[in-house]
Amino acid sequence: MQNSVNTKFEQLTKPETLGEFKNGVKHSIPVSASFNVLGYINLSPSVNYTERWYFRRINQNWDEASQSIVADTTRGFYRVYDYNASVSANTTIYGSYQMKNPKAYLKAVRHTINLSVSGSIAPDFSKEKYGYWKTIQATPDGRTKKYSPYSGEMYGVPSSGRNASLSVSVGQTLEAKVKSDQDTTGVKKVKIIDDFSFSFSYNFLADSMKLSNIPVRIRSSIIPKFGINISMTLDPYEVDKKNGVRYDKLLLRRGIPGRISSTGWSCGYTFNSSDLYTESTINDISKQYPEYSNPFFFDPNDPLDPALRRQLMTSQYYDFSMPWNFSFNYSINYTNNGIKARVVNTLGFNGSITLDKNNNWAISYTGGFDFDRKELTPGVVTLVRDLHCWQMNFSCVPFGYRKSWSFNISVKSSLLQDLKYEKSSSHYDNLYE
Repeated sequence: MQNSVNTKFEQLTKPETLGEFKNGVKHSIPVSASFNVLGYINLSPSVNYTERWYFRRINQNWDEASQSIVADTTRGFYRVYDYNASVSANTTIYGSYQMKNPKAYLKAVRHTINLSVSGSIAPDFSKEKYGYWKTIQATPDGRTKKYSPYSGEMYGVPSSGRNASLSVSVGQTLEAKVKSDQDTTGVKKVKIIDDFSFSFSYNFLADSMKLSNIPVRIRSSIIPKFGINISMTLDPYEVDKKNGVRYDKLLLRRGIPGRISSTGWSCGYTFNSSDLYTESTINDISKQYPEYSNPFFFDPNDPLDPALRRQLMTSQYYDFSMPWNFSFNYSINYTNNGIKARVVNTLGFNGSITLDKNNNWAISYTGGFDFDRKELTPGVVTLVRDLHCWQMNFSCVPFGYRKSWSFNISVKSSLLQDLKYEKSSSHYDNLYE
């Protein structure tokens, strides 16, 4: 249950404020189960029931005298409920190929497919018998609109339209085993494709355009410290090039899976001081922390790999063991509404450096470049001080419309994370200067 109001503090105790409170009670009853079918398929049926209790509703009616819509608030006890049922099935398919030449650099390839199929059904709660949605006259010429007397309440209102849909999701990874002299087994695993996925749904009860848009995502980090991300949305329906309106004709009839309505391409790389570490430095770290000399915990080729760093770091916030690092991310975003295409380029970068030999002070900067305006975007400068069991952070946006600052001093231990002091200003304050 909730009871809330958005008002000025001095108005809080006035009687008229009581009528502005939003309140309600919500009950949810999810029932689900999971079964294994044929040893390979996980089947999960579920039924969900949700009921909301409201204590007011806002009725709207067309007033002939004023030729406008008038609202009337009535108070009482109102039940607003909805329910749906669904079933999902998922499985994982593995495929591998072993190279026959023992001297080949590429030893084996493994392809993994995660397949998920789900179906759901729900009635149309916009029907008049439920009373959750109503149709009224909206203009003097007789045009109508649909509204809900409960749309502004605390927990919303059931959606309109019946639904009987089938959803399909496919995720894939591609890995390889390659020859390596740096591993005791003689081989090492590398990921060629971290994720290649797409999904879609089909609503059998929709009046038209029953097939949804198809999001596609590809992510790869085959080059160490260099990540590539590609995402796109395919629109399966034709578009009228004169007005940009979609209509119920599948592009698949012409052998095209879909029109790219939007896509984003991004790549990034990270430079840091660990690239300059020598073998003697690695040995020093191994001697200082012998418990991590096991290859499972310690990668001798990267003395500051993330898994080890998490073990060795005292601080949970800033890694003072890293003297410096710099990374950038470049992205291209493309959108096309069927009439006009638009391309946006963005460049983001961040870096940090430890300021003293005792590794107590550090400074970092995060910013970017706006290619449309041909200027740097407002960046964030952060000054960090290690106080043994505590850590202090001061961040600021020194210029631009987002100019602001924040100060924080807190205990490093996660057990005492609530023990902290914070003070800040907001960029919204600039609006009143």
